[in-house]
Amino acid sequence: MVSPYVYPGLENITFAIEQPSYIFKRLITVVGVSLDIPRSDILSTRRYRHLTMARQMISYMLRKDYELSFAGIGELWSRDHSTIIHHVKSHEQDFETNKEYRELYIHLKDQILW
Repeated sequence: MVSPYVYPGLENITFAIEQPSYIFKRLITVVGVSLDIPRSDILSTRRYRHLTMARQMISYMLRKDYELSFAGIGELWSRDHSTIIHHVKSHEQDFETNKEYRELYIHLKDQILW
């Protein structure tokens, strides 16, 4: 950890980066840029396949990689926790059965470097 005496004010930066809202925004940015989907479309309630696919991937990453609760992820999306459970289950099924989906997810995971 960086000493606050050497760099005053930096002690709070680590805390801010670890916040779920920061992680959520970062994932939306990376997935949106990689899939060429505007942030507003990912956050919308539209049900087009490419949008739901992006949401599923983001929800799965938040759940498995960052160990956020279903309710916590739901708050970030402004949706019910049961929607997030469905996102995660759908992702797992698509990952197992759809080769293109699996390759896209692996590619996105490689894009996320933090």
